[in-house]
Amino acid sequence: MNDWVTIATFTYPHQAALLSSKLESEGIECYLKDGNMISANPFYSNAIGGVKIQVRGNDVERGNRIVEEFYKHLNSEDEEESEILQEDKPDEIAEQVKDGVKCPNCGSFEVHQDKTPALFKIIAVILLGIPLIFPGRKKYHCFNCGANFVPEKAK
Repeated sequence: MNDWVTIATFTYPHQAALLSSKLESEGIECYLKDGNMISANPFYSNAIGGVKIQVRGNDVERGNRIVEEFYKHLNSEDEEESEILQEDKPDEIAEQVKDGVKCPNCGSFEVHQDKTPALFKIIAVILLGIPLIFPGRKKYHCFNCGANFVPEKAK
């Protein structure tokens, strides 16, 4: 039972290297399949299924336990990081409130001004060859609820 068995996959080799080093430190021989291909051509990752961490057949059970511990550890770090980010939110919100744009649907300040030109401006450039400069309305997109809106100030 010396066949290689895939126990985890990652999008990029640097992500797989963390788990690979953990497995090797526990005495489990592992192999990063397709790691070099994705290092050379990162856009191939989705096409070939990512970087696969493979272990020998007799180490699969131990490897799976280590993978589970690895993911639990990563998730706990993500929760700690999100708590730290939540503490920093008041400054971030104060900066967004300073802009004064708030989503009318959900009340979020996570909005972005849409800077795409209006359709008639594009048609004017194509047909007339000159850009027509008209002051347009400021349109915004809310990242929280996905709504597109024109704020009260700009109406």
